[in-house]
This record gives sequence, C-alpha cells and structure tokens, in this order.
Amino acid sequence: MLWKHLRARQIMRYQFTRQKPIDKYIVDFYCSKLLLVIEIDGESHNDKQLYDERRDKQLRGLGLELIKHDGYYVINHTVETLKIILEKIRQLEKRTTP
Repeated sequence: MLWKHLRARQIMRYQFTRQKPIDKYIVDFYCSKLLLVIEIDGESHNDKQLYDERRDKQLRGLGLELIKHDGYYVINHTVETLKIILEKIRQLEKRTTP
C-alpha cells in the first residue's frame, strides 16, 4: 500500500528503494539521499521487541533516520502516514540544506 506512494519519486522527488539490505538487516523502504529508513511492522514483529530495538540502534548508529509504523495503521491511515513521512523529509532537508 505504501510503496505505491513512495515509488517513482512521487514524494518530493526523492527516490526510495524497497527491501534494501543495510548492514545485516533488510529495511522495508530506504532513501539514500536522506539516509531515511521507513519500517512497517506487522504481526511478525509482535514477539521481537528486543530484536527490533537492536536493529534500530544499529541503523541509527550508521547515521540513519528511522520512521516506524504498524502495518495496520498504514493500511487504515495512509494519508496520515504520508503526512508524517513528508514532515520527516522536511526536517531532514532543513538539517542538510545550508
């Protein structure tokens, strides 16, 4: 659902890739220009809190920004999810623009 909005530079002309290997993890969506990872966690993550915490710490340690959402939320609140992503992109642009 989210991929149809992220693909083909539809979000502020930023290129996102899907299922991107980074370090020893595979992230759901990644924008290399912004160093932005978007993770959509489904039910398979319910019992993996410690794993997710380690993964997030490792990815942040690489200088990456993370946005995480529950899959149910994304499906039922796609517009709100996109607004959150847009706001994060604006924050990252402010940080990297001289």
